[in-house]
Amino acid sequence: MNKIIKEVFGLDELYDRKFGIAFFVDLIYVGLAIFFIASILSINPTNGEYPIGLITFYILICIGILYFLREIAQSIYITLIIKSRKYTLDKHSKSLSHIYISSVNDQLNLVDMTKLIKSDSNYKIFDLRFDFFRKTKYGEYKSKELFFTAIEYKLQRKLPHLVFDSKKARGRQFKSVFLKSQSLNLEGNFNKYFDIYSPLFYHIDVLSFITPEVMQAMIDLKEYDIEIKEDSLICFSPILENKEIEKFNKKVENLYYHLNNNLDTYRDQRLDYASGKKNVSDFGRSLLITSKKYVYGSILFGSICTVILVFTVTRQDLEILFNVYSLYVFCLFFFNFYFAWSRYSKNQKLINQYKSENELQNEISNWKKDKN
Repeated sequence: MNKIIKEVFGLDELYDRKFGIAFFVDLIYVGLAIFFIASILSINPTNGEYPIGLITFYILICIGILYFLREIAQSIYITLIIKSRKYTLDKHSKSLSHIYISSVNDQLNLVDMTKLIKSDSNYKIFDLRFDFFRKTKYGEYKSKELFFTAIEYKLQRKLPHLVFDSKKARGRQFKSVFLKSQSLNLEGNFNKYFDIYSPLFYHIDVLSFITPEVMQAMIDLKEYDIEIKEDSLICFSPILENKEIEKFNKKVENLYYHLNNNLDTYRDQRLDYASGKKNVSDFGRSLLITSKKYVYGSILFGSICTVILVFTVTRQDLEILFNVYSLYVFCLFFFNFYFAWSRYSKNQKLINQYKSENELQNEISNWKKDKN
């Protein structure tokens, strides 16, 4: 029964909770949507016999009530989990892990709270919280909090930056973050569960330590996002109940065991022998961010500008408003293209720099061989 209730209210994969004022604002938007949809449908009732608008109105009201009940139940559930926690370090901390330079952090800006649940010599388990705010003309208010329960294991050496984006956990959230050319296909059905991102030119390196037994251990964690950053293995989960944390940790520990054992012989050949045994090149330390989102933003704002031009240019009373608004949209359009080009240029500069350094390294190696 408990499992059925969790599935109905979506309590088994929870990431965020809303606050009262956010529910109120959502209620206004939902109410307006229901009113307009019902009004439009009521204009042409079928054969003039059935009040289609009224029926639709009641159906939408029921759907809206169920939606808000679900959202409220989720917020209460997360609140109860937080209250039941017994944190080892019950204070805000900015130095617990590499989470602050991880991809989740890049996507969500800044971690607002890190609270340590448990730690040992080679791992840490902690809760992360991100705060979201909505702006109004009267100021801003906190609308929701996003939570993760994360586990970080320390590896024996630094590795190329890798992200395994679970197709189940919050969808394919990094699809619009990383350069598409960095995506990697692995053998078997592994890509059925994850989108994999690896630095360019490091795909062969990755295959040397992401072996079949490592992939199987990752498939056991298919509901979670996994990241390898520097010498850290980090797994991100929706916020978990206390009784579920140990089960999660055992799965991550299994992955850590198989992965860490594969690193004894790995060496980054772009570096000299001594450095390559423990480090990776600067290029391999971070994935490249895509400029795609800026391009989409430019197209969106350009389309808005065109629509406004078509529908308002003949209206004399809106001429001033049109001129001001179109200038605003044009500026957004321009800046989005500027950011897109800047990101693209930065990526190309890094790629060309890597190629030049690699060519120089090969020339030196060939010269040494010829000399000997």
